[in-house]
Amino acid sequence: MRQLPFDLDDGEAVGALFTEWRRSRRRRSAHLLDLWTYCYVHRYFLLKFVRAAEGSTAGDLEMVIDRAFRKVSENRASVKDPRRYPHWVTVICRNVFVNHVTRHPGHISVDRIAEPAQPPDTLEAIHDDAIRAGALDGAINRLPRHLRIVARLRLVQDLAYEVISERTGIAVPSIRAYVHKALLRLRKDRRFLEAMGYEHQLPGSDQA
Repeated sequence: MRQLPFDLDDGEAVGALFTEWRRSRRRRSAHLLDLWTYCYVHRYFLLKFVRAAEGSTAGDLEMVIDRAFRKVSENRASVKDPRRYPHWVTVICRNVFVNHVTRHPGHISVDRIAEPAQPPDTLEAIHDDAIRAGALDGAINRLPRHLRIVARLRLVQDLAYEVISERTGIAVPSIRAYVHKALLRLRKDRRFLEAMGYEHQLPGSDQA
């Protein structure tokens, strides 16, 4: 994604980057590894929350992203095989998500959190429902006008609420509310769900 010299789903490149970071601990390697990790973690949970029940909030999304990223950052030195780093990150995300579901059983259905039982060979197989930028962009364009800018700045550009507030002049609490409303509508946008392969899991859903 932004500033990454390879595709977000290029598991081989991520493994090579992890090897370089562990060998040299150079600032650039650490920065790129953190950047890839955050982008992947953010996408992982964004997709999960788009599929989630309406009780989940933008605040819940921020919390699990932060928790997973910190767990990865604090424990990545324990990864022995660099090629397994992408899968290891996915396992961390899955565990954080399961813990969140367990603590908030009314928010997200447990039957929507299954991951492959066997570790797949590539990052694409790990996360074969990876977000398509075009599908998300189209879904955001179908949002009400007052939600589009905030949704794009937060869900696409991944800007902090405070930064969005500075750029738009909208108060942070209102931005959080807009993001939450945008997520609710994305969960009901049939064209977006079909592009993501989720429509069969949300019977009766339709574009809001």
